[in-house]
Amino acid sequence: MYRQCEGVSLSGELAEAFAEGTRNEDASILTLGQRIANWHFYNRDGKLRDSWFANRSLDAIFAKRNAELETLLAAKTRDSEQIYERAGRVLHYIQDMSVPAHVVPVYHAKLPLLGGGDPFDAYQPNALTKPSWSPAGCQELRLMVAVDPGFPKALLDATAQSTLQRIGQLGGIEGGDGWERYWIYPSSNRSEADKGWGSYPENGCEFVADETAPGCKSRERLDALFAFQYRDVLWNSVRMLIYLERRLAQEK
Repeated sequence: MYRQCEGVSLSGELAEAFAEGTRNEDASILTLGQRIANWHFYNRDGKLRDSWFANRSLDAIFAKRNAELETLLAAKTRDSEQIYERAGRVLHYIQDMSVPAHVVPVYHAKLPLLGGGDPFDAYQPNALTKPSWSPAGCQELRLMVAVDPGFPKALLDATAQSTLQRIGQLGGIEGGDGWERYWIYPSSNRSEADKGWGSYPENGCEFVADETAPGCKSRERLDALFAFQYRDVLWNSVRMLIYLERRLAQEK
């Protein structure tokens, strides 16, 4: 999508470095230790408490990755592939904010070679098409991208808040649209709620196409929510590429 914007170019090598960074933040065995010690959950309302062995929220690791990106951007001799790879790692956390369980947050494990994860991650809609795109749409996104180093964090927060709004939980208030059958906050388990967690409700609904329990969404409703979140993933990828483009031009 980014390559459809007017006046931009992105080599295959840089595109692959960007995508590789995004993948590796979850899947690389080389950073397994960091992955175990730094969980990828949004620190909703600042209530997610760390444990003695791990940062339960993404706050520390996201700040670290963003600082690493800033160091690469500020270097006298810049390595473009390293910059795009590190930006991909930053983007990974922003993309995670489109997964409701990462934002509510509801604990689920996903580790290299061990699998796991939330059903939303594995959902397969009936038909999924890329959102319509045009040079005008790209220009509109461009106007929304700041060059301030705080932009990635602002984008992460905005994406998380958008997800909470779509599932009726913005401000911690359950919506009347029934998504509380999938994710609830705070957790019904008092000890988990005290640590800042939400939960999957007992006898609730799973985000899968063949769920037939009472009160669960139709396949069309699941597809519609997934499509909104998928659109955010794509648009945020373009936003980060525009951010890099503008930062690199600014630092010359």
